[in-house]
Amino acid sequence: MIEEKAFAKLNLSLELLDVVRNDGYHEISTVMQSVSLADTLIFERADDIVISSDKLWWRADSSLVSKAVVLMQREIATEEGVHIEVKKNIPLSSGLGGDSSDAAAVIRGLNSLWGARMSVNEMLSLAEQLGSDVPFFIQGGTQHAKGRGEILVPVETPASAKMVVVFPELKTPPHKTKMLYGLISKEDYSDGGLTNSLCWGLDAGEPLTSFALVNSFDRVAGKVFEGLDAVRRDFSNLAGRQIYLSGSGPSLFAVFDLDEPTGEIVEKLKYLRYQAWEAGCIGRKLVL
Repeated sequence: MIEEKAFAKLNLSLELLDVVRNDGYHEISTVMQSVSLADTLIFERADDIVISSDKLWWRADSSLVSKAVVLMQREIATEEGVHIEVKKNIPLSSGLGGDSSDAAAVIRGLNSLWGARMSVNEMLSLAEQLGSDVPFFIQGGTQHAKGRGEILVPVETPASAKMVVVFPELKTPPHKTKMLYGLISKEDYSDGGLTNSLCWGLDAGEPLTSFALVNSFDRVAGKVFEGLDAVRRDFSNLAGRQIYLSGSGPSLFAVFDLDEPTGEIVEKLKYLRYQAWEAGCIGRKLVL
């Protein structure tokens, strides 16, 4: 039996660059940070492929988990089976990367279970076939992602920061990212300078709370997720600081120093019927 943690991520920055690639995608510059909120995937040898979950609302056939299994079978030319139990804690379509993180955990887990002995670079190449942010989750930690998100440069993990994360259960459109892009205007694009400054500051050991973070989708997110602006106001009033959008939303987060009390904030957010967590920063996983 092999167990893999699939950590959620927060986008400490997310800048859309006014550069369109040959594939039609805009270049991005983002710092992604693994946090302690996580799914757990348990792998056991089996004759067939069986994927189950402890949550009735999660379906393998609509997730990247099943696609990752098929991709691994094809890549290493095996007919071996596996039973994967997915214990879900990360909400779906939340901007926290749960499905992508689960897919990366499948690549890591099956690499061990099936004795594939794939290198990190081989796993990264395979992950890229599943989605632009899946490569980040192969090792996670703190990384500066460029291109479509597949070009990764490690950054020093903030040692003195923690986050409070809120997932508001709002109606989420099926193509939320496409809708967000449709609302973006020229003023929302940037040159990536704020993300570069964040990377330099983190590598120099500066506290994360000293930075003003950025997300190019921030201005338009309230137009896609009805009620998000009200959630942000509630969160800001309780946290007493700037609230940030993670990825394409609708999850929000606030940054705190490690010695700041946050338990009461989390409980009050739960009282308002929001899903809320205190989350620590997780460093890069050394994949063997």
